[in-house]
Amino acid sequence: MYQALYRAYRPEVFSEILGQEHIVRILRNQIKKGETGHAYLLCGTRGTGKTTTARILAKAVNCLSDGDKPCGTCANCQAIKNGTFMDVVEIDAASNNGVENIRDLRESVQYPPVLGRKKVYIIDEVHMLSTGACNALLKTLEEPPEYCMFILATTEPQKLLPTILSRCIRLDFRRVPEYTIKEGMRRICSDRGISVTEDALGLIAVNADGSVRDALSILDQCLAGVQDSLTRDDVIDLSYLEQDRIMQEYLITETSSNHEYTLHDNLELLTILPTDTIRVYEFEKPVKNVILYFETFGIPNVKITTYLNDEVVNSYDVWQFNYIDIPIYEDIDKVVIEGEDVYGNGTEIYMHQEPIDDDYSQRFKQLTNEHFTNVVFDNDHISADITIDDHEKYVFTSIPYDKGWTVKVNGEQIDYEKVQLGFIGFQLDEGTYHIEFDYHIPLLKEGIMVSGGSLLLLLIITYLRKKK
Repeated sequence: MYQALYRAYRPEVFSEILGQEHIVRILRNQIKKGETGHAYLLCGTRGTGKTTTARILAKAVNCLSDGDKPCGTCANCQAIKNGTFMDVVEIDAASNNGVENIRDLRESVQYPPVLGRKKVYIIDEVHMLSTGACNALLKTLEEPPEYCMFILATTEPQKLLPTILSRCIRLDFRRVPEYTIKEGMRRICSDRGISVTEDALGLIAVNADGSVRDALSILDQCLAGVQDSLTRDDVIDLSYLEQDRIMQEYLITETSSNHEYTLHDNLELLTILPTDTIRVYEFEKPVKNVILYFETFGIPNVKITTYLNDEVVNSYDVWQFNYIDIPIYEDIDKVVIEGEDVYGNGTEIYMHQEPIDDDYSQRFKQLTNEHFTNVVFDNDHISADITIDDHEKYVFTSIPYDKGWTVKVNGEQIDYEKVQLGFIGFQLDEGTYHIEFDYHIPLLKEGIMVSGGSLLLLLIITYLRKKK
């Protein structure tokens, strides 16, 4: 009988888990040292491998092999894979969330394992347990018999009681990077004799949003509609994709020079930024001579730092931007984004890279390579310092062009222009400058003057009437 791809290609050993190297490292070391915990909490978004990792851990503590555990081939590993191993119990907390269900579990814990070394309870969607059920589980979770292990999995750890959290080793699963998802899908297509284009894999990976299961579900649907090859057009025709994710290919336009940059399918969804956080994107291998495009909305006080071998290559202070492009002339292997999500809802940041062409490189030489320092952002007032070395440079900011802005350089107001993706720009000679940006609603001052004149006229008319 046919099995869905995400079931047919479910990892069976630690080395097959995608994108969770930090968790694999912890669990492997614990198993090697014989120091596994009695309770684990696996947290993360859908499709990142929580249940799969729980099953692999259950195999590892019951594996009969003398080598790396789990081996995936011994009798116990195969029984756990097939769901016939008596000492591994999987419980769906969404449908078994009452106090009575937990009481049954507590009674079964008293019986030692029949076939393996450990009796493992995997409780999926544990946040669905009722408050009473959670309280009933507490004592058993804190001091279970030596032969018992609990593995709890959830997509919403914030809903769990602190008393549950404090009793578990917490492992947080990350969204799987797009290049990792693409590589996994490429192997599956090769295994099935299907020729697939890079842009097709890229489009599926973008829409998977860090979930391996979502990616394989989309791929499964697409493969059902083709014979021996899969293209980007096939993916669009055969699956339901979010329209804005498809249109991301056309997001970037260099308005100041009428040069259009088209985003292809190597667009990367970096993350969802929670409030006041730092996010990291690591490249598979060092890159240089590329332009990195970042696209986001409404995040003030963003700092972008590039690294090579954990040493800073360059940093960029960005106040508030929709798009920004950064040329990379030196090798980098990591980008760190520090941001403040003022709305508290999370903000998607997209990054795209493409090679630097000669036209862009020549234009960028007219701009500053320096970046602003000592940036202060306060609603309608921004101030910063900048040093221009060598000779006159054209400074472009990440402030959207608006006639309401007043720009002062060392206390003197200057004129500015609309440049580079519609931002404010101006020229500066060699030297060090303190720059201030102040915003007021256009015509507001004139409106106050008119209102004041009208009020004065009204007072005069009232006075004359009383005098009569």
